[in-house]
Amino acid sequence: MKLQVCTREEAESLPGRPDWAVISITDPLSAFGPARLQPGWGAVHRVSFDDADPAEEDPDVHIMITEEDARSIVLFVYKHFDMKGILVHCNRGIGRSQGVAAWIAEHFNIPVFALTDKGAEFALNPRFNKHVYEMLKKYDV
Repeated sequence: MKLQVCTREEAESLPGRPDWAVISITDPLSAFGPARLQPGWGAVHRVSFDDADPAEEDPDVHIMITEEDARSIVLFVYKHFDMKGILVHCNRGIGRSQGVAAWIAEHFNIPVFALTDKGAEFALNPRFNKHVYEMLKKYDV
């Protein structure tokens, strides 16, 4: 299985791949709404929470990943792990999506690839959202 991370803009520009699943993470209060993914993806899971960590940001101001969000992501990955790949995106492809990718990569021992102007290259951003990563580890089945 392949694991790829990208920005929202990149995800919206990609043609749907019927043998890939997508985890689409968006900002809860964004005027843009859900990502406008192209049709044809094998499965799409949408969640919405801020790129925030309660240890660093005020939970009364930011909408954090919830237990239900974490459980739903973990279950989605297990359900679709037999697909050719999983694409994870958030707005910038740095925090939330990389936090999800870090958990998938560690748990299933697979590398993370990011889209670049040279194609897909190995990349796990060290600035990934640690809170998202820890929540997924907590709710791993």
